[in-house]
Amino acid sequence: MAYHGLQYEDLYVVENSFDGITGQIDTEALGNHIHFGPQAHVCEKLAQFNSNWNGNLEITKTFKWKRGTYQKVAELINKKLEFDVKPNGMYTFLSRQDYFRRHRWGSLRGDLRELDEILCTNRYTGEMWLEDPSILTERKSGYSNYLSEQMDNAHNLGQNIPQYLSLTNLLQVAPNNSSNRKYRLITTIALDPVNVKVYHTNGSSSAVAAREIQTIPSSLDIDVNIITYPLYDMIRNTTYSNPNFQIDVKGNVFSKDNVGRVEFPYISRPYRTTDGGGSVCFGDEATNINNSIRSMDMTSILLQLTNWCQSYTTSTTPHFNIKLMFNGMPDYINEEFRQTFGSNTSRDCNYDLYSTDVDEEESYCHVSGCTLRETCSQYAEVFPEPTVEEVPVELISQTPEQLTLQWATRMGGNPVQNTPDLPIQGDREQEPSLIDRQLVGPNTGVLTDEMYEEYQRDLAENPEPNNEEE
Repeated sequence: MAYHGLQYEDLYVVENSFDGITGQIDTEALGNHIHFGPQAHVCEKLAQFNSNWNGNLEITKTFKWKRGTYQKVAELINKKLEFDVKPNGMYTFLSRQDYFRRHRWGSLRGDLRELDEILCTNRYTGEMWLEDPSILTERKSGYSNYLSEQMDNAHNLGQNIPQYLSLTNLLQVAPNNSSNRKYRLITTIALDPVNVKVYHTNGSSSAVAAREIQTIPSSLDIDVNIITYPLYDMIRNTTYSNPNFQIDVKGNVFSKDNVGRVEFPYISRPYRTTDGGGSVCFGDEATNINNSIRSMDMTSILLQLTNWCQSYTTSTTPHFNIKLMFNGMPDYINEEFRQTFGSNTSRDCNYDLYSTDVDEEESYCHVSGCTLRETCSQYAEVFPEPTVEEVPVELISQTPEQLTLQWATRMGGNPVQNTPDLPIQGDREQEPSLIDRQLVGPNTGVLTDEMYEEYQRDLAENPEPNNEEE
């Protein structure tokens, strides 16, 4: 994994303790270099420059050029231009400078700029010059004892904290590097926020107590990655009564439920997987948490992170709006929350119903009671409302007698064409059986008894609406 220009490889990992970590850090191997410790790289580069260019440049133990270096560089360049060599003529005199400019100047300038960049980087990162590699061997023991105790205490405390999941230490190494960044330790605290309480506050300096306005169930697990550099911290801390670690903090977010992409407000998404995670905002607790991290006080870190991951105040401005912790608008979101942070819309929702093979009752939309379902086009398309078969308009106004004729026609009979002796259709009080039988069979000319009985049975089992009302 590349980080700050260094290519790291995983070397050793251990969960819920610090056992075995320092045993993987080879401090004795630094003595194998001509120049050991953090100054090794730049000193080797400087020695190579002086050999190639016949120079005598020097640096200080604070990684700066020694006084008089610029004058030495000017003299070196003049020497390479050969101004002090007697020329045979003007053409020869000018040709020497032209040759240097074409073939040597770019290389000399590049070597000097590379050395100067290394010195600037060492000063910026706080590199310390080591005279004797045995110093690291002596300090490794104190470093190991301190962190072992801190990790054990934190893990034991975490057993009584519902939000605590695990503590992991990962040691990485940059094989081709000999600076104090050769080893990198990533201490990961994994937490489950469970619920995040949202408070309205007038600021940390206000005398008015914070007021809870909403509780949001969390569907996320989070990792807080504390990055340190063991060699640097061994050199920097002579004792651990008040240690000061060089730290960097990254974070990762993991969804534990199928609810679509949601965000944890305090952790950004990483731009690259090699970054070690996204940036972390500690909000209102930034000062206290950072102080604990710089001293690697693991019990204090764990207690403060537990409170931090479960609370959100209106006075903080982290990476994401708190309403991005959920999709849609669940029915538990109250009106005060909406007025304070705004409402999501169906267009903002990251829950993909198209690729989620679940029944409507099992979907996040239904389980959360999302109030946007009526206006959500995706929900309407995946779970359409059941349609009722419409009755043709022309059948609504038909009389029972007309419906009877249609039934008989489907059964194979034909309406009577000329029946002047029969009563008027619909006059059931005069001749109900006769009216019902004013149909002609295909062969006999009248409705057969079997056909009539079948019609009566069908009518009894499936009465027409008007018959039910009667």
